[in-house]
Amino acid sequence: MTEEQRVFNYILNRGRRVVENVFGILANRFRIFLTIHLSPEKEQIITLASCALHNFLRTKMPTSLQDEEINNNFTFKFGLCHQGSNRTKDGSPAVREEFKDYFMNEGAVPWQYNRV
Repeated sequence: MTEEQRVFNYILNRGRRVVENVFGILANRFRIFLTIHLSPEKEQIITLASCALHNFLRTKMPTSLQDEEINNNFTFKFGLCHQGSNRTKDGSPAVREEFKDYFMNEGAVPWQYNRV
């Protein structure tokens, strides 16, 4: 792999871990996430509602000062989308290449080369 591919894979893996941690937190609070098997549209609605409810509960009943700080800085910016399988579809390599280019240029962060 090229250095660009290694950096992109590292950044992609960090994002995946964050998402997995979020779903771990949600599953701990809302047990429906342990056995959810609905249509993607209904899963998206339940996930977004759970995120909003979780953040509301943390705002109204923070468990620590860190919770209050997180709530003051948090903005829910992105909706969810259906992920599908891990198999490459038409256009996927082009999308991956576009993200890789972004993370190697204007989206680069100072520490990204430290872990490669």
